[in-house]
Amino acid sequence: MKTFTSFVALLCSVAAFAGDGTEGSPYTLAEALSEKATTNFWLKADIKGLGKDGSQTVNDSELRTDTFALLNSGEAYLIAASYDIFGSLDLSDLTNTKDLLIEGRMMADTLWVRQVKGALSINISNGARGYHVAANYLVPQNVVATVVRGSYSTKNNDVTCVVGYSYFGDTVTTGKNSALILLAQDGSYDLTLASSEVAKSISGTTGLGAGKTVGLNTVTTKNRYLYRFEVSADFMGFRRNSDNMQEVTLESKDEVYLQVNASEKNFFGAYEFADEDKKVINWEGQTINDFASATTNLKKVIATHDDNKIYDLSGKISNGKQKGLFVQNGRLIIIK
Repeated sequence: MKTFTSFVALLCSVAAFAGDGTEGSPYTLAEALSEKATTNFWLKADIKGLGKDGSQTVNDSELRTDTFALLNSGEAYLIAASYDIFGSLDLSDLTNTKDLLIEGRMMADTLWVRQVKGALSINISNGARGYHVAANYLVPQNVVATVVRGSYSTKNNDVTCVVGYSYFGDTVTTGKNSALILLAQDGSYDLTLASSEVAKSISGTTGLGAGKTVGLNTVTTKNRYLYRFEVSADFMGFRRNSDNMQEVTLESKDEVYLQVNASEKNFFGAYEFADEDKKVINWEGQTINDFASATTNLKKVIATHDDNKIYDLSGKISNGKQKGLFVQNGRLIIIK
């Protein structure tokens, strides 16, 4: 009788620690397979590798069908899919592949993934970092993602560069493989990998390019100089580190660079050359300190208003005549 009682107690104990599929109490992989849930649920598992059999470390960026990863936990395995997260992903870009929190839903024998937590974290120092990774991710709390865009116009053989900035808070995903400048107080930040159905993606074109390898990177676009984004205690901006057009040297492949027309004579807007050799472009955009005092209101205003009206950072409607930082349609704008 004593043995039977102990066995029942053990069963009750095991049942008490079973997951229920919520983020706070995720399924094990075995539980997820046995539940056969058709709605979204959370589970905890490792990424064994990419591809349906887990044998790849990189998914082919040219194949939209190459969007799979193999999850495992103990003896259980499950194929997971997401173009936004796994398509063209390089496993070496992740900082962790173990005990990940993963949300998705089952379709046939495949888990279609909405988001992955615990796989990627980055350090930001001196208030900013140029960054890209071949996956969508949610902009973290207290981080401002900056899109740098550029266009060119020619008049009387005088080439002018028009450059601007757009700022985004933590209510959006970055878009796949986006090259961005992330503004934040110094520290470590966890990036949640997320599909585009989790939140709307950052909008707008960018003038930033993304590194493909450590060291020398070459682009096919002709007549361009490439300026690596750099930030230190006494400098923030873009620096050209090669005299050859279409080349830039990067210290890591997640770095970003600015492309500038090599026949450039003038800048219009917030950029200007800082030296006669045109090798340095100072950063003239916002810094994280410009946002720090408005962090709480900023998230609320960005998340709330999407009606084409202009709002100040407290959420009040503006007439658009004052200068400063404002919000319109879920994005930060500067009125000068």
